[in-house]
Amino acid sequence: CVRIMAIFTAHRTTLHKNHNSYSWAIPAHLRTQLCSFYGISCSGGNYNENIVKANLENDLPVIVTATNLLIPADFDIHCFVIDGYKKTYTKYTHYHYWYVEDGGIDLNPGEHMPYYTYTYTTPEITAIKINWGWKSQWGSSHVNDGWYSLTANWYVQNGSYYSYNYNVSMSYGFSI
Repeated sequence: CVRIMAIFTAHRTTLHKNHNSYSWAIPAHLRTQLCSFYGISCSGGNYNENIVKANLENDLPVIVTATNLLIPADFDIHCFVIDGYKKTYTKYTHYHYWYVEDGGIDLNPGEHMPYYTYTYTTPEITAIKINWGWKSQWGSSHVNDGWYSLTANWYVQNGSYYSYNYNVSMSYGFSI
């Protein structure tokens, strides 16, 4: 994973154009030119939550391309990395107590003390970590990098409000 991401970072200039003084990747070239040049194989397709989960649980990043326009031009597509996840679970508390059905007196109260038990659901991935790659454009911090919904409902803000929920595709399953 580290080697793959280092290659993408170190050699991004071979796939970039200059637009408004900022570099941006041509997403279609990630698999066809960069990966094949370095002997990296990967798959691609439309965004799929289950594939994202499987890759992240195997310590593999997912590279996503999306746009904030329904019908984009090449320079309107943004490329970003999903490289982490949060798992959550639900904890249920069960309160146990003794109840005498006929309304009588509990003759063994010391043996029938109330108590708690707990059950937990299986942990599920509920949030993903996105690196938007905008540090140079939006100041000295990684603006908008952070935790997002797994459901591809991604909104970012820098003065204006952007929704990267159109034309979402991904590259995944990287191997050398």
